[in-house]
Amino acid sequence: MCGVAGAFCQPDGEQIVATMVSRMAHRGPDASGVREAAAGDSRMHLGHRRLSIIDLSAVSDQPFVKDGLALSYNGELYNYRELRTVLEGEGVRFVTSSDTEVVLEAMRRWGADALPRFRGMFAFALFDEHRGRLVLARDPLGIKPLYLMRRGEGVVFASELKALMLDPSVPRDLDRAAIAEYLTFQYIPAPRTPWTGVRKLPPGHYLACDASGPQVRRYWAMPVEPERGRSAEWYRERLRALLAEAVRLRLVADVPLGAFLSGGVDSSVVVALMAEAVNEPIQTFTIGFEGFPGGDEVAHARAVAKHLGTDHHEYTVKPQAIETFTEVQREIERATELPPLPAETRVDVSSNTSVKLGNSRGQKPKSLRSWRGN
Repeated sequence: MCGVAGAFCQPDGEQIVATMVSRMAHRGPDASGVREAAAGDSRMHLGHRRLSIIDLSAVSDQPFVKDGLALSYNGELYNYRELRTVLEGEGVRFVTSSDTEVVLEAMRRWGADALPRFRGMFAFALFDEHRGRLVLARDPLGIKPLYLMRRGEGVVFASELKALMLDPSVPRDLDRAAIAEYLTFQYIPAPRTPWTGVRKLPPGHYLACDASGPQVRRYWAMPVEPERGRSAEWYRERLRALLAEAVRLRLVADVPLGAFLSGGVDSSVVVALMAEAVNEPIQTFTIGFEGFPGGDEVAHARAVAKHLGTDHHEYTVKPQAIETFTEVQREIERATELPPLPAETRVDVSSNTSVKLGNSRGQKPKSLRSWRGN
């Protein structure tokens, strides 16, 4: 995961963005930056925290600026190579091998029509210095978060609610309808947040903002294509083919890969398909619980790992809820955005852990956390 932050048409934008980027340091340990761009009276400050996945060189650091466009991007395009080939065929010249530059050039070439062509998870901010126009976009299913608020004549936005709330001008009035939704559904559907003055950009939508103000538009809806007259075997094979393709696409990275393995159906299928797709043992990780014999899935995961020949690692959660409560509570804000999460845990692991990605997205720290891919 990476961190996106920005302030459009804000006189104190540089200070606001620098503060938000600092607060999101955990989202991107590899690089950070704040850039200013302007078009007439429209001034844009963009910030970014980078977790390097594709093209690890500094030339792909963000905010990424090229020929009048500035981009701060959190995500991964699984079809970026195919899109790059199409764009090169239309005369686009690339200076990096990253998917970041593909996003920028696709938006330059096709505008909002590029968004349905993106296959992946993303939330990004793109500023056009020639037109003085900001575009914020979020992936179709809302895997990547993006919070925003109107502020004066412009907007302020960030990947995390707590970063946005560092601004003392943000209204602290509770959104009672959002609280009711949380108590009913155990999460808050977009566009609401717990605060009346802050909203989430809905999944499958983009926001365009210029001197005339912001407008939110939908670019994607769930397709409904019923298949009739097919056999059960056809559906089984179709499901397997789709899962295999999805796993294969997510294996594109310039860093080592790994997966969380519980021994249940979901993670076991993912790891099995990963093992089929690569020529070396997959690194797998399992979490157990001290003092809770038979209450975890370590034995099941170990059996699956042995069967698939993975490079398996096991770690144990010790009873330390009081000691870690403050840290967990501070970092678990997405509980208000997604359906109920399992208990968040913190596990100390050796500092030589070399996996930067799992089937949930994470970072390379001394502690291994389970994240819901944000």
